Amino acid sequence: MPDYNFHRAAATVIGLTCAGLGCYGAFEFAHRLEGTLTYLVVASPVVALTAALIQPLADATWRAGGRLKAVLWWAVLVPAAAVVFYSAAERVRRSQ
Repeated sequence: MPDYNFHRAAATVIGLTCAGLGCYGAFEFAHRLEGTLTYLVVASPVVALTAALIQPLADATWRAGGRLKAVLWWAVLVPAAAVVFYSAAERVRRSQ
């Protein structure tokens, strides 16, 4: 049986890096739009970070035996991922 610890660590580092870049991009874009630090500027990276945490939460819930809660987490992931995707698409569109 191969040892997957390296692969897990690499996937974790890549995932954290992508989530961090997404949060930073959301913060910078919202701050540029608002011009000052408001609740919307703070909320934008929080939404991106929360969306990134849904999948590990759903997996952990499924392994712990909470099947219904895990399915609900996966159902919540769909609109959360859509919000993050369309936010990133809007940032790219505005930057051109």
